[in-house]
Amino acid sequence: MGIILSFTAKRGERQMCTFVDELRKKNPQSEEQVIACAQEFLHRFENFVHQKRIDIVSVMKEIGIYTCQAKMEMDAFIAVDAEFAEKFGTTKVACVNQNKSNGFKRFAFTHELAHYIFDY
Repeated sequence: MGIILSFTAKRGERQMCTFVDELRKKNPQSEEQVIACAQEFLHRFENFVHQKRIDIVSVMKEIGIYTCQAKMEMDAFIAVDAEFAEKFGTTKVACVNQNKSNGFKRFAFTHELAHYIFDY
């Protein structure tokens, strides 16, 4: 999927998709490998760190993921579908429950981003 996204995404998104593809290929299994991938990710997005917090919504936008908040029963989700492109300008959408705390929303978006990187 990352290769297809690389051809269809904007220039900045294409570079981020290549980075995501590189992380996926590492397929971390051990705790040390996961930590190494996390450190590489944080290094790549260090300009999104403000007051010791990473601006996860900006990171997701940089990768080409549309983010939103909505009233819903689930806490959060991420989905990839070609049909999203016309409505959202991207094939990737992540949404969090608007009734949750800001801290939980940051956690949920980060969690969903990890699903996108390692499960799609």
